[in-house]
Amino acid sequence: MKKITPFLWFDTQAEEAAPKAKERISYGIPFYEYKSPGYKGRMVYFGTFKNHVSMFVVPEAVPPAIAKQLKPYKVAKSTLRFPIGTKVPVSLIKKLVKLRMKEINQTLKPKTKKKRIGIMKNTL
Repeated sequence: MKKITPFLWFDTQAEEAAPKAKERISYGIPFYEYKSPGYKGRMVYFGTFKNHVSMFVVPEAVPPAIAKQLKPYKVAKSTLRFPIGTKVPVSLIKKLVKLRMKEINQTLKPKTKKKRIGIMKNTL
């Protein structure tokens, strides 16, 4: 039986949740980029450390039902820490990735221009 590393496990969950995302490396950490190159398209980073695995760039708006599921883990502004040996729910990772995709889609949505009403018509 092949031993799966924590990073590989997180990597697999991200790929399943966002098949169109591309794997990249930034700051020496692997991440997934979705729809847009650069900062706007950065979906999620995963890093492995001695005592935990981190998920960076957590969605800004996490619904209360999902926030409740995050309570057992160490949560910072945009980081989740999962201690090594902790069982992390697959569905939770996938939900967070999909929420982040939704945020990126909203950010990249073309802004509609307001129609200008011609107050002054050509009177000459």
